This record gives sequence, structure tokens and C-alpha cells, in this order.
Amino acid sequence: MTTYSDQFIWNIVRNQSSFKVQKKQYKFSNHPCSFNQKYNFTNSGIASQSSVGLKKGHKGKGVILSFKKKENFNKPNKFVSQKGFETRNKESKKKVFEILKENNICPCYEKKVTRKYKKLGYETKKKETEEKKN
Repeated sequence: MTTYSDQFIWNIVRNQSSFKVQKKQYKFSNHPCSFNQKYNFTNSGIASQSSVGLKKGHKGKGVILSFKKKENFNKPNKFVSQKGFETRNKESKKKVFEILKENNICPCYEKKVTRKYKKLGYETKKKETEEKKN
């Protein structure tokens, strides 16, 4: 199978993507591998060969990591894989980075993933303490 450059894919997809959500003058993305949920080339989960997404887990507990697999490139249902982790556990953070290395995700995502992981972990802990008080 031939692979195309990220820029070429973005030029085709940017105006007619089903993941595009436009509110007022801002554009957002619903793609699971869109890291910041912004709809542009640098944050695109569709166009980039290696992309990562982090979001809150079910009912605000834990974190869900979304990433692209290299082997299922031509199968859209199996192309994006998702795994859930607890944010309190230190071992889960190590597992996240192991998964990124196994799937040859760009090392430039490590700092971004660390920051967002800490932020989501803090938010889930804050929510759990509020629930205990009530």
C-alpha cells in the first residue's frame, strides 16, 4: 500500500471531515487522536502518521489513551486503539510511555502527554474529593 505525506492528506481532508466541529469562528476536532481537540494541521489526528489522544475516562475517572497502530492502516475500525488507565497509579504512567514507544509514536509527544496526564489526574482527584464531601 502506498503512503502519502501528512500535508497531502490534510489538504484533501481539511474542508470535508466528519470530525470537524465549528463553533462561531473556532474549529474543533472530535477525532480520538486529536491531542488538543483543535482542528488544524499540527494537531490533526487524521493527517499525521503518528498521533496521540488523551481524554478523561468514563464518568471522569481515569484517562483514556488513543493512538494509531501501524499494522491496521487499511482497516479503519482497528486503526485507532484505545486503552484506559487509572491516574493515581504510578505504574500506569509508565505503561502509557511503553505503549507510545511500542507503536513508534514521535518522542516530541512525551512532554505534552506528561502535562496533560498530570492535569487530567489532578482533575479526577479533585472530582473524587468533591464526591466524598457530598
